[in-house]
Amino acid sequence: MIRREVLLSFLAMACGSHVAPPPAVPETPLALDPLESLAPSAGVEWVLILEPQKLQDVLPALQLLVPESNFATFAKRHGGIDPRRADEILIASYPKTSLTLARMPIDPASVEKSFGERALTLEGRAADHPDVIRTWGDLGSAREQLVIFGKRGVGLEVGAFGPLRAAQMFAEGRLKKASPIFRSPPLDLAAQALGPAPARLFFAGPFPEQHGVLKVASAVGFAATVSKLTISIRVAVMEVGGADPQRLGATYDTLAQSSLGRLCGLDHPKKGPKTMASENALFLEVELDSMVVAKGLNDATQASIVEILKL
Repeated sequence: MIRREVLLSFLAMACGSHVAPPPAVPETPLALDPLESLAPSAGVEWVLILEPQKLQDVLPALQLLVPESNFATFAKRHGGIDPRRADEILIASYPKTSLTLARMPIDPASVEKSFGERALTLEGRAADHPDVIRTWGDLGSAREQLVIFGKRGVGLEVGAFGPLRAAQMFAEGRLKKASPIFRSPPLDLAAQALGPAPARLFFAGPFPEQHGVLKVASAVGFAATVSKLTISIRVAVMEVGGADPQRLGATYDTLAQSSLGRLCGLDHPKKGPKTMASENALFLEVELDSMVVAKGLNDATQASIVEILKL
């Protein structure tokens, strides 16, 4: 059988003209917004999603926990990446793997170069898409894999490889049979219940070792919004329909009276705590002083370091 390409060439010569090849199919543009659409749901243990540009009001409090010099050092070691400048950051934990995604303007060459400089051994590099570079290797404490999404973002996984490759395929529109974190149980209902916020933290259940309402919860979510020096926190405990919301309030009171709770001002909130219930969830809302929370966390961290070093 004569191949189609040979036949076309023969016809072109016979007619004395050039037959143009079929036009190339353009690559699907990368879809990086929102990052939650990239993190795979299978095996996720917890996920933190931040929108740093909407958290600028708490930067003075943040500096109590993370000095300015730490951010400068991080940027120097990671190709100019400053987490405070990101539009969105996602950090997720999976069995034996941590996944970090950041959507922000980057210099791809600098980011890749810095990864190579940190690596003890570079094991491979691949260009799976015109706008995507993937490289991986041994960085001493663990194997790491880096994915550079053109000039628009970056992903890193530490430990067993897998979730980052899935995130890359979601971004390229090539993963159809899997679901991202908020489109399947157990985190889908928690994300819907809390809605959008510049800082969100979710834990996937079940929680068999916990007590009270947490023991039967399918997921727990926290959402935080900031205004000047105030942090407003909303908590959702999912699929505990019929439970008394006061049980969640009692859990908060226990935490507030702990040493860490008192350090962070949970025992003296600016407003709340207020509890309520829906058909399938319990909710708690509280408003705290961000400087008090940050100072308390800083003091607790310093105290733990002193204790560990026996100073």
